Formats: sequence, structure tokens, C-alpha cells
Amino acid sequence: MKMMKQPLLLTMLTLLAAMFMWGCGASDSETLEASQGAIRNKGDVNCMAVPMCGEGQTQVKECPAGATCEEVSLCGQTILCAEEPPVNCLAMPMCGEGQTQVEECPAGATCQEVSMCGQTILCAEEPPVNCMAVPMCGEGQRQVDVCPRGATCEEVSLCGQTILCAELPPVNCLAMPVCPTGTTQVDECPADMTCELVSMCGQTILCAKEPMMNCMAMPTCPAGSKQVDECPPKATCEAVSMCGQTIQCLKRM
Repeated sequence: MKMMKQPLLLTMLTLLAAMFMWGCGASDSETLEASQGAIRNKGDVNCMAVPMCGEGQTQVKECPAGATCEEVSLCGQTILCAEEPPVNCLAMPMCGEGQTQVEECPAGATCQEVSMCGQTILCAEEPPVNCMAVPMCGEGQRQVDVCPRGATCEEVSLCGQTILCAELPPVNCLAMPVCPTGTTQVDECPADMTCELVSMCGQTILCAKEPMMNCMAMPTCPAGSKQVDECPPKATCEAVSMCGQTIQCLKRM
């Protein structure tokens, strides 16, 4: 015993003490911890092992919100391990507001990867819109602040601006189309004449250009009407043409 080195002697004495404690009723875990602690304190253990997270755990620097974490220590080193959530995921990754999914990041764009349920997509920031155009109502519509009762309205948007457009009601029109001077109203256009359509208030007539001729006849109003210079408002008139002259005839009520 005298030739035995002092550290070895102390180690053996420590082991004997541990066995004695176990015999006196101490638990196995308490005995093991006491023995290991004593040995470490004596500097007799050269420990190269590193702590590792268990199955279903991931090493993290900080415990994520809502996760279950625990510290794992070994040989004087301690790491933090978080429980991995069970994977039962059918969700698809999606780009955020103001982003567009792309295959490759365009030149000069800002991109980021978005992952979910084991799938990853690439999202590019949409450039700001530099738009000076203004929305306008279509043909047969007018811009309104509030849709009139019984009207058909629609919103028209452009460059971040939106207006409300209402369909214009049909015009309540009593005027009658009249052939211009030098033309005569016909049902069908004669083969040797040039004709044109004249429309007003939803009605259309066919007017034929009169051929040039040596004509001395004068147009006269038909029976039941009289000639006027201008057709009075809300009156019913008709044009009568002959030999290149046209008069207005007021129908008598």
C-alpha cells in the first residue's frame, strides 16, 4: 500500500464509500451520481463525450414559443433540446401579401424562401406600382357617387382608384329623324341612287339623294298638314322634298 500513488488510493477509497452507501439503502442513481461527482472532483476522469439530443428532439439556442425543451448535460457541457412536433401536415406554403411565387429570383428583386410541411417555395417582392392612369366609365355609363334606385351599377378600378359607374337610362325622345336637304326618304334604296341612314331617338330612316334634273315642281304638304318654317316643340312634322327643295309639314291634330 505504501507504494500506491495517492490519487489511485483516493479513488479506491471513494469507490468503497459508494459501495457502503449502496449497502446502507441508498438508491442506485444516488450512488452513481455520488461516485461520479467524487471522481470528477478528484480530477481522475478525462471526459471527451459531448451531449446530444434524444430521438425526436432538435438542438436549439433558445426554446421556441410553445415548444417543450430540456437541457442535456454531459462532461461539463450543456445543450438545449426542443421536442419536434409530430408531422401530419397537408398545408401548402404560400407567398405573403405583396409577394409573387417565382421559380428563380429575378435580377434586382428581393426574394425569400417560404417552407411548410416539408415543401419550400421562392417568393419575390412585388415592385411598387407607379401608375398615373385614372379609371373611367364605359360607353353608355356615367360616374355616380351612389347607385341610383333601380339602376345597374358597377365598380371600375385602375391604379388603386375605384369609381362607381351607372348605366344610362334610355332617352325619352319624341323627335323624329328627317332626311337632309337634297335627299328623299325611301323604303328601299333605288339601284341608281346613293342612300344614307339617318337616326334619331332610336328611330332610323333611309334617305336617297335626289338626282340632278331640270325640275320646276314645288313640294307641297299632304292633306291634313300645313307648311311651317320650323317644327314646333313636341309637334309631329314631316319633311317633303321635290326637285331639290324640302319643306316642313306640321301634322294637324
